[in-house]
Amino acid sequence: SKAKEAHEKLSKAKELVKQGQLDQGIALAEEAKRLDPKNAEASSLAKKWTDERQKVIKHITQFKRFIDENRLKEAQSEIDSAKRLHPKYPPVVEAEAQLKSKEAEEKKKAKESAERLVEAKDLFKQGKLDEAIKIVEEQARLNPNNKEASTLAKKWKTQKEATDR
Repeated sequence: SKAKEAHEKLSKAKELVKQGQLDQGIALAEEAKRLDPKNAEASSLAKKWTDERQKVIKHITQFKRFIDENRLKEAQSEIDSAKRLHPKYPPVVEAEAQLKSKEAEEKKKAKESAERLVEAKDLFKQGKLDEAIKIVEEQARLNPNNKEASTLAKKWKTQKEATDR
């Protein structure tokens, strides 16, 4: 009867893991292993899932570091690796949602920055050099990867210095 109970627990564990409930699946596989130590499948699945959970946790840890550093491509790569192992596992689902949110935020910032650069260019054309420089310097500071803003800031400052002489 213990072997039958172990088999039922293992079946339930497999179902839980498919649904993304990896921790609960591992716990049931461990219980099945204790109930029936001769059940090789329970032992191997408990070990396999535990190892996979560790890998997922490593990917999620790396993901968090990349998100903090605003390295979204690398963050996506870590999520993809974790998803190949356990796509429905809550930490993976949460990380993916976090990445989508961060991407949307970055897209919004880029759009706002582009709009501010258009505004600065208009001011420059109107001869309002100081205001234009202030905007592009602000955009270069807010987004160090915005090469156009830093290039315009340098160029316009040089022009201003030349006209001030």
